[in-house]
Amino acid sequence: MFKSLEGDGYETEEATSMALEGYRTNILLFQNLAETIAAMDSFRKPALLVAAAGNESRRPKFEIAVSPPAVSEGFISVAALVQSGTNYSVAPFSNTGARVSGPGVDIVSAGLGGGLAVMSGTSMATPHVAGVAVLWAQKLLNGRALRSKLWVDRLVGYASVQNMQAGFDPYDVGAGMVIAPQQ
Repeated sequence: MFKSLEGDGYETEEATSMALEGYRTNILLFQNLAETIAAMDSFRKPALLVAAAGNESRRPKFEIAVSPPAVSEGFISVAALVQSGTNYSVAPFSNTGARVSGPGVDIVSAGLGGGLAVMSGTSMATPHVAGVAVLWAQKLLNGRALRSKLWVDRLVGYASVQNMQAGFDPYDVGAGMVIAPQQ
């Protein structure tokens, strides 16, 4: 956004200020969305907002913090992990500071125009986490009302760093790889 504004003739200081205001407004928009969805919990319509942490990091050169919308309050941010043998480590592109992690490198997915494609990114890890979240909802429902707080507590609380490669930074992987409930 900054480069676009500067290209439109805005001075550096003004372009910087406008870009930061746009970023702030974006985060507030997503926080308002999260608050609205959280209010539905009292009507027994719970929902979780699961979002990709972002792919702007370039480890080991530099790391970027979780980006919108995942950085907004009320979202479960997801980091991407890469598998090496039986262990996992944070993907070099995955933004840091996510709440949980999921597999996000060399994921087989639907390809543009049909067929399958192999892709990588925090947006590949996010469906895995969302799927595990649904399995937790199914287990927790079991004839009872589902509450978002308990749902989040189980999803995040059962995440594991057990199979992380030695020397990993907990801030990179959050609570760890999400784990589906055992039946």
